[in-house]
This record gives sequence, structure tokens and C-alpha cells, in this order.
Amino acid sequence: MKIPFRISSIFGGLSVCDYFNLPGQFQCSLGIDPGMPAQDDGDKPSGYIRPTKMVLFSGANVNATPLFIITNPKTTNVYVILSNGRIISYNSSLASEAIAATLTEAAGNGAEYYDNYIYVAGTTDISRYGALNGSPSITQSYWKTTLSLAALANTEYPSINGVVMPNHNMHRHTDDKLYICDVFGASGANQNKGLLHYIKTTKTAVEGDTNDGSAYNALDFDFGIWPTCIETYQTDLVVGLIEGISTGIKQKPAKLSFWDTSSASYQYY
Repeated sequence: MKIPFRISSIFGGLSVCDYFNLPGQFQCSLGIDPGMPAQDDGDKPSGYIRPTKMVLFSGANVNATPLFIITNPKTTNVYVILSNGRIISYNSSLASEAIAATLTEAAGNGAEYYDNYIYVAGTTDISRYGALNGSPSITQSYWKTTLSLAALANTEYPSINGVVMPNHNMHRHTDDKLYICDVFGASGANQNKGLLHYIKTTKTAVEGDTNDGSAYNALDFDFGIWPTCIETYQTDLVVGLIEGISTGIKQKPAKLSFWDTSSASYQYY
């Protein structure tokens, strides 16, 4: 005898466990989003079991792993930064693919929009592409040559699914500075310490064209603790850190540090 079972709603989303569920929850799904409208041009969730879809929009210019997708308030273009340092531009409909620039260091280890420019970290230097409100071009050695700051360290982070983690992730914080992840180099008293730098610019002729006190080593961490990502929490700068880089053995749990950006060091892990 068949037992009728009717799914009337999936608004409850995925259940948190196997045997205790609320009405409208489901165990697992593939490509189902209850928040999608009934039609593509709708603007309200439908609750239908409607599969989502993916569409390939990249072409032959994508010849390495895409690591960063950067939008900006100056143009409608979307910029994709590849692991080999190639910067690819797409228009607002994700068509018209073009190579905007390629880093001479042939690596894309961090990227972010900040003050009219797209900043991209290579191995030991930071380049920038802009000014976006004019006719943008690439400045290959902005960090070491234009700002005359010490080289970044090309410390190798762990690999995930065959792709090396970017070692110079970036984030624009509420204090209007662009912070950059790094590790002290292979020698010296601070060897193996993680640290943060920042870029700060202002306007002379166009936004972002003038250095305004950019600094190497704005914050450093303990030995063997390396920054991987940065975010903003209220007015604090929150940094995700790893301790130990071997993927062959179990490591200590990741850490979060909270820093108000004005004190000499972070407040707590």
C-alpha cells in the first residue's frame, strides 16, 4: 500500500540533523533554491522546487585558476584576476571578455578595489590598474618602486585542490586603508611572523593618485601564525590566521584576531 506524502513547502530550508526536522525542511538538495522567483524576471521567492543553473561566461583568455572577482563603483566592468597574474575585464552582461593587463610577476596573490584603482599582489610586489574613471593602465611595481616600500615575502601557503592559497589577500577597512596580508621573510629576528601592511591614498588630480602614508608592517603576529584573509567587524579589523601549514597532519584550529587599528597590537585572538 502506497503512503501518500505531499511536499507543500520547502521554505524551511535544509534541516540541521537527520531525524529531527521542522515542517518545510528537507534533508539534502542539488541546485534547489527556495528563494528563487517563479520566473527569471520575478522578484519574490516562489517556494517552488525549481533547479538553479550555471552558465559559462569565460573564454580562451581564462588560462589559469580565477581567484578574485572584483567590481568597482567607477565603471560597470567586472575584473577577474587569475592565479597567473592576468587581469580580465568583462562588461556588465559578462560578455566582451578582454585582457586588461598582466602582472610581470605572473601571479595573482591578492586583489581588491580601492580609491579608483584595482590593486593586485604578485609574489613580492603590488601592481595597480587605473585610474578607472579615465583611461586605465597598469603600474607594475607600485609597491616597491612608486611607494619605495620593502618587498613582500613570497612565502608558500598550503594548497587546496591543487591551487596554492593566495598569500597577499587584501581588504579595505573603515579607516580608509587597504590592508595586505604578508609574512616576514626567510631571515632576520622576525622570520616566520605574519604581518599586515597597508596602502593609503588621497586625491591631487584624481582619486587615489597620491600616496598618503602607506606603510610596511602596520601589525605583526606571533611566530608561525600567518594571515590568510581580512574582514571588517564594526570598527575592528578581523584577520583570519593559520598556525602550521602542513596539509599532511592535523593542525591547530584557525584563529581570528581583532584589532582596532589604532593600538600598538591586536586586542585579542
